[in-house]
Amino acid sequence: MSRERLIETFNTHRMSAEVVQAVATARELELAEAMQAVRRAAEQPRQTAQHLIVYGERGSGKSFLMRLIEIEIERLVQKENWLIVSALLPEEQYNIRSAPQLIQAIAAKVRGEVWSFAMDFRPLAEAWEAAITELEAALDQRFGPGLGRVVAMVENFDTLTRNLFGSGVAARKKTASARAIEQNAAEQLLRKLMNRKDSRLMLIASATGTVDQDYERPLFQAFKTIDLRIWTSDDCIAYFNHRRALERQATLSPQEEARARAIAEFIGGNPRLAQLLGEVLATPDARSIAATLDALSDHLADYYRHRLDDLPPQSAALLDALIRKGEPCTQTELAARVNASSQAQIADAFSYLLSSRLLAAGSDKTGAGKLYRLRDRLFVHFYRRRYGEPEQALGLAPIAELLESFFAQREREEQVRRHLEAGEWADARLYALNSPLMCLPSDGFCGYRDGTATGTPGELFRLVGCSPDAAIDAQTELKLHSELSIKRWRDAANCADTGLRRTAALLLEAISLSRCQMDDQAEKVLEEALGRAEMDGDQDSRILVLHNMAVFTCHRRKDPSKVLELSAQIGTLAGKTRNDVVRVIALCSKAWHLSTVEIGHYPEAVDVYDEAAELASKVGSPHLQARALRGKAYSLNQLKRYDEAALLAKQSLDLATAAGMIHNQIEALIYLYSALSKLDQHELALESAQTAYELAVKIRDVDRQVAALTMIGFARSNLGQHELTLESAQTAYELAVKIGDVDRQAVALDLKGWKLAKLGRIDEASDVFDMAFDAAKSGSLPQGLIFILKNQANSLRWKKSERTLILARDILTQTSDVISKDALWTARRIFFEAATRAHAPDVVEMFEICLAEVTTEENTHPLADMLAKVLAAVTYNDLWDELAACLSRHPQTPIFSRTWRPFSEIGRVWSAQVKANGRAQTYAAIARQLPAIVQLIEWLPLEIDLESLEDKTLSQLHSSELINGLLNHCDDAGFLQDIAELLKEGFGKKAEAEIQRLQAFAEVHAASDKEAVLQRLDPNLAHAIRRIWGFPEPDDLLMRKGRRKGR
Repeated sequence: MSRERLIETFNTHRMSAEVVQAVATARELELAEAMQAVRRAAEQPRQTAQHLIVYGERGSGKSFLMRLIEIEIERLVQKENWLIVSALLPEEQYNIRSAPQLIQAIAAKVRGEVWSFAMDFRPLAEAWEAAITELEAALDQRFGPGLGRVVAMVENFDTLTRNLFGSGVAARKKTASARAIEQNAAEQLLRKLMNRKDSRLMLIASATGTVDQDYERPLFQAFKTIDLRIWTSDDCIAYFNHRRALERQATLSPQEEARARAIAEFIGGNPRLAQLLGEVLATPDARSIAATLDALSDHLADYYRHRLDDLPPQSAALLDALIRKGEPCTQTELAARVNASSQAQIADAFSYLLSSRLLAAGSDKTGAGKLYRLRDRLFVHFYRRRYGEPEQALGLAPIAELLESFFAQREREEQVRRHLEAGEWADARLYALNSPLMCLPSDGFCGYRDGTATGTPGELFRLVGCSPDAAIDAQTELKLHSELSIKRWRDAANCADTGLRRTAALLLEAISLSRCQMDDQAEKVLEEALGRAEMDGDQDSRILVLHNMAVFTCHRRKDPSKVLELSAQIGTLAGKTRNDVVRVIALCSKAWHLSTVEIGHYPEAVDVYDEAAELASKVGSPHLQARALRGKAYSLNQLKRYDEAALLAKQSLDLATAAGMIHNQIEALIYLYSALSKLDQHELALESAQTAYELAVKIRDVDRQVAALTMIGFARSNLGQHELTLESAQTAYELAVKIGDVDRQAVALDLKGWKLAKLGRIDEASDVFDMAFDAAKSGSLPQGLIFILKNQANSLRWKKSERTLILARDILTQTSDVISKDALWTARRIFFEAATRAHAPDVVEMFEICLAEVTTEENTHPLADMLAKVLAAVTYNDLWDELAACLSRHPQTPIFSRTWRPFSEIGRVWSAQVKANGRAQTYAAIARQLPAIVQLIEWLPLEIDLESLEDKTLSQLHSSELINGLLNHCDDAGFLQDIAELLKEGFGKKAEAEIQRLQAFAEVHAASDKEAVLQRLDPNLAHAIRRIWGFPEPDDLLMRKGRRKGR
């Protein structure tokens, strides 16, 4: 912003009407209120005008509003021919020394002249009458005799009235001076003029302090008040956009809008300061902002001194105590700072600060009261620089508040990185007020979990050229003071004599940044390193960077698909390396890629890991050798060669133990646990997991503690130690919450829910499964949702089917595009199963989605297997009409021709409903559903091999399925009889034999002597009933009777 624009900010009278209107912001209400009074004065010239006073602190836009009113009056004069003239006096009136001169200045404005001061020795009354006559003459000359009105706009009216009319106190004294008496008389003359019905003057004044609130003074309540409201952040954004449009620039970007909000907060909503600070919106550098603010505070020195001069002495003392001794604070604390015995002693002075809108209040989280701070932070900046402690004015400290909210997280990280690379530690820390620089928990140097152990030089230290002793020192610094390492490794990269050394140094800088929780900046450095490696054609460097990118992406970004992609790239480059250490890293990455679930080339992975382990042994890297052995153990585990996997895991453990690599020991124990669990050696598996946990605690590696505790929980579960399992799962969950690992939270909660269900604590288990599901949803492993859903449904034995439905529906509607096909069909199966026990109005909708995917006989298998559940769910939810409509939209579906016994579950649902809802309600539901069921059976294709149906028709087969379901689950004889009659009406003679069978079952149920009824039935039918209900065969009865008789 140029100096001219700055000056313009302080003299809006010089701005053109076009510019004023273009940048006018958030003054619509105030302008409308003022113009309403002006319109009344114009349209009712013989009525007393409504005089207005505009209140606002310095810089709130009083002058700007006056200019807006002047422009609007001129517009309406042209448009509506008002007999009105505006007279906007200069902002400062040092040459007006008496009340008559005020009227003369207004008259000069009406004539379009500039008024100049002249000595006037006439008595007040005579001078006043002459001034009024001059004003009347000017209006007569402009509009005609007796016509027209002037709207006089006078700024800084509080200062002017103080100069013209005195304090008022002096005039009330018995010994008042002649000057005081004359000033009071002048004030009375002005009030009389304002109140006259034939007065042709309307006065609009502006002031910082009050002018008409003293009831003993003539001007008491002479004005209607207009208070200028403080700008909100949205107002600031609107202003900046108006200004940019005027200057033909694009509107604010989202990033600039965020900065504008920070500025609005910093300036306390003061429009003048918003104008002045507009230029820093696009500033990328904190030092430039600090320089701008310093320049502005110098430029505004007179303005802020005026604000301080306006304060009563006690209010000024409170302000000083608040700024010097720290904000925010309560009123009680502020009273103590100035040695007041209570709030009451500072009440008036404090109220003045509030009424002057100098203070902003916020809630105290402790509930002790309100916390107060200065609203205008630039004022605080000025005060600290001019009157504060010297150290408060050094570096970026004076603008720390603005920096915290002005820059987005990524930008703050960029600023921090810039300062850290320059060794400016104090300034760097200013950007982290709410998220301070801190090192992440890790046993090694790597914040994103590289496997290097404490005290052992890692591959990067080796490649960067550190000696073993220097590497240990550097690693210690990186672990404990990561912010210091940023400069070290940036300098090392700039001075590196080879491409590989430069790459290793950049990677160490990235690790340092990540440990300082600046992952965006770490990623930028990784990308920089990769770009340089590719530009140089350095394949070793490229592999090294890709490997670090994969580790970073895995542990910091939680993006498995990206890790898979990066490891695949490394695999293609493994044969192009020149450095053996890099080659081992490449081989391990290639083998890992081959052994992932997505690829599943486990035999090939075993071979590559063999090569990596052999080469790692040759180059003397026990860390990489142990890693290769662990990877081979994992691949063997996937091949179900558990004995070999356990042996390799032990070899890796021995190697890590001998080299003192604690992290590697933990990883080896994890793989050993897995193999031992598969071998059902649960006590040894538990021992491995417990040892891993103890080591993780020793090195304060919370991530591995969570993993080990989860394994301990599973091992204890396998050993039947239920309460201990719950304890392990809960501790694992709490630690996972501590480190923000939602994937591990989900696993721990899933285990806890499973065990609670096994203990019969169903309600608790259901709640825990819900928590596990929510955690998995926000994690990086969507497949975990399926495991939790299956465990919830199976362990709770469908006792919480409503919750199961919600979880399954969540997967099907929100994550169907990120889970595997098998997982998707599993979720659908569970959904339909749950819908046979709980309300699900979207069953048919879900079924139709499935139908769209089974367009050929080859891909009907998943849906065919669950079709019986679908029809049962349709029955439970009474959606047969909707299903019929759905099938009519898909007449060629092959699904039913591939399904055996699709109606077998319907009878179970009816049986459950009669127990839950009673006979009448269930009977009515079946009566509604039966026509659609019969119609569907008639519609079904006849591709099923009828030769295997023992002379039954397809209709008989399906009606038999319905009846079997009833017979297997229902023991209500009356209900069975009623349903038999209903089925007879629906199926007619086609199912006569099946219906007779149902009636026979009902008869047996109802009989007190069931054996007598069974003996009268067809032998085959009687045999079937005995088998279903567990009744003894007649021969068994005879034998039992014989034994009793023999006794």
